[in-house]
Amino acid sequence: MAMHDATEAIWAFVILGSWTAFESLAGDLWVAGVDNDKGQAVANLTFASVSNKLKRPDDNLRPTTIYKSGINPKTNYGSFLRAVGSVTFQTLRDIKNYYEIAFGNDVVRLFDEIENGKAEEARVHRHIPQVSWVNIRAKSHRGEDIDGGH
Repeated sequence: MAMHDATEAIWAFVILGSWTAFESLAGDLWVAGVDNDKGQAVANLTFASVSNKLKRPDDNLRPTTIYKSGINPKTNYGSFLRAVGSVTFQTLRDIKNYYEIAFGNDVVRLFDEIENGKAEEARVHRHIPQVSWVNIRAKSHRGEDIDGGH
């Protein structure tokens, strides 16, 4: 039984680590894309901000706080939005949403391909350590729904 528990723990860490790496990569890539954009992504995000499609930053955010951060919103808008909490990349839904707002509908198709793969499995189970990771893996290989449609 101890070997089974150890195997489950290893799979849990693999899934958790994979999801964490994916979140980090998705956020960093989005920031780099927005920061290096020639204007369309920034225009899309500015409109989204006015339309309340971005998260509301901390109420204590003041111009001096922005200045002290060292981030120039004019030249590094993606870095600025992430630093003030207007965008986060902790759920696949948020990741897809912010990529779509900044870069358009075509980019979301790439995430749909990922979602049909392993990223969705990692997202669903990263906060549920009591599940049997071996059963999740087996269901995944058989193509079964592993999260009950959540």
